[in-house]
Amino acid sequence: MNATLVQKSVALFVLAILFLTACAGPSETPLPTSAPTINGLANPVVIGSVTLRGPTDTTGQTLTGKFTIKNEGTASIIFDELVLGGRLNGVDDCSNTSGVCSDFTKRFDIVLNPGDSYAYEGTFTPTVPGNYDFRVFYRVGSQWHWNLQTKPGVREQVFIAAAKPLLPLLGSRKVIFIDGIDSESVITDCTDQTKVGLVNAADGKNRVRWIVDYLATNEEVKKQVPLDADRDFLYFSYSGNYCSKDGKGSKDYRRPKYEASNTCSGVIDAADKLDQLIKSLAPNTGFDLIGHSMGGMVAAEWVSSASAEMRSRVNSIVTFDSPLRGIPHKKPFGACVALLNVSPDNSSLALSALFPSMRDLWCEDYSQAYDRKKCASVIVSSIAEIGTKVPFFTMDATREDFPLIWAVPWDRTTLLSSKSALHCQFDDDHGSIWDQEQTKGGPARCRMDFSYPIQQPFNIDPPMPGDIDIQSPAQSIKAIFVACAVTRATLDACRNELASPTSSVGQVTTSIPAPSYPVTVNFDLSPEEVIKDIPSGLVNFFGPNTVKGRGIKEIVVELIYLDQYMSYNGALNEVDGRGLRPAAIEEFLAFAAAYPEMRKAEPPIVSLVFRQLPNGSRVIPGLGDDDGGRRGTNFCWTESGWSGLCRVIAVRK
Repeated sequence: MNATLVQKSVALFVLAILFLTACAGPSETPLPTSAPTINGLANPVVIGSVTLRGPTDTTGQTLTGKFTIKNEGTASIIFDELVLGGRLNGVDDCSNTSGVCSDFTKRFDIVLNPGDSYAYEGTFTPTVPGNYDFRVFYRVGSQWHWNLQTKPGVREQVFIAAAKPLLPLLGSRKVIFIDGIDSESVITDCTDQTKVGLVNAADGKNRVRWIVDYLATNEEVKKQVPLDADRDFLYFSYSGNYCSKDGKGSKDYRRPKYEASNTCSGVIDAADKLDQLIKSLAPNTGFDLIGHSMGGMVAAEWVSSASAEMRSRVNSIVTFDSPLRGIPHKKPFGACVALLNVSPDNSSLALSALFPSMRDLWCEDYSQAYDRKKCASVIVSSIAEIGTKVPFFTMDATREDFPLIWAVPWDRTTLLSSKSALHCQFDDDHGSIWDQEQTKGGPARCRMDFSYPIQQPFNIDPPMPGDIDIQSPAQSIKAIFVACAVTRATLDACRNELASPTSSVGQVTTSIPAPSYPVTVNFDLSPEEVIKDIPSGLVNFFGPNTVKGRGIKEIVVELIYLDQYMSYNGALNEVDGRGLRPAAIEEFLAFAAAYPEMRKAEPPIVSLVFRQLPNGSRVIPGLGDDDGGRRGTNFCWTESGWSGLCRVIAVRK
């Protein structure tokens, strides 16, 4: 390739802002938009996962909780209180436990100087049966903080269920299936008793029968949650209509009646109809909600508007490739378009007024979920934090060959501001993940206590580093995933089950291996000579050389994938801990010139060398895109956090 063309192709400079945020404060008040800075540069990081020792499936037994926290900043910090805090059944104000939160032992006046760590240990005895959520909290002054920064692979939150007393208390359990947009029930003749469930028009069979059979017949599941295949599995109707049980009007929730056009009425309308189904259950009945595509959004929206008492009856929510952060596509879907007899190519946002489901799904930029010009869906923001109330188990279909709505982008299958208890990527397309028991055979990756970072979405699916990578999944791996949610097994037990002997398990990883690239750097060249047509206003950013010595030098560049949010100093520490240093500006530019194809690489590549602006903000160069989809060298705000979707360019020391 001509060197001048390479230089010009790299010289597409654009200005992009990455809003990198973290949350703090255990209250119902609005959360700050950035991670707190304590005493200037203190940086508390959870470096040892939260672990529980003791029987977690029953009440009256003492549990021991542990985690390790380290100050990776440059100033000291004093925790007025440090605790492994707990909430029962998602009630934040602890009103369901007489105002006394389900906390482990509190530790007071903990001083961490730079580089110091503290190994927390405390005890707690659950006395009320239910679902518990434990995570790390600390208080400085009057301000509480949680959702803390962690090292890769470290968990700062765990869920347990005191299940043995819980099930007799609830009396029974139901599992409710919710299909997605453009689905339909083909049950038209209620006298035909063979038609039960979400019947597939092609073969007349219940498309989720494989899930039912596994949950109802698996011996380990039966020991914990005995479910009857004919009685305990219910199916949601988007019309609100069902066949009659007795011919006198009582609804048979095993036999829904609705047309595809009924799915166009919106998520809120569907959640209202789901509420009617749930309220028909006996008051002491617990239930799991399992949704495909938009059905997962319906389940989440119902939970977000339900009372604390109703939420306490939800054991889990399982989503199959659900766009919990919306989808970026603006084309309406088959059934909704057919009602107007228009072409999808003539679609516009105006159609969303007629078909609310389109509006509820469309969200071009979920990082601006509260801006209706950027995200038409109000659902994305309303369900953002509901994962802190009820445990979510989320799936992502990694294939992009499903024609109806293309694919749900990988980064949209977790909630916006709360984590999934378990998230797995399966080798399926949007349809097969729901109606076929076996995956297409490719590797599966699973993460515990996980949510994709929030930033401008990308539509290319990068590899997701897994707590466990399974090279050849067992045929029943998706059913095992659902069983993990329904039984609320400990995540470690679930991990072991997913990696069963019938699966071929790859190496457990906590990060993507760092690829390396040889680069020749000429320190005698100015930025303008390395990349032609560099905007004059940007030359001042690069300033003087940051590596001493002139001449030509051969280096090997490594790209470090940071798969979680962390502070800027935390990113520096991560690079240093791997025996690397941030690449100098000259090295960054030489890499961009030598590998022009990396302009479109995902995750995006950035430098850790920043320049302070007069307003106090810090900017760094990176290979990014502009609004037109072009990729070049751009500026990104670093502020107080570091995006987990970036790769850092670094050099071996």
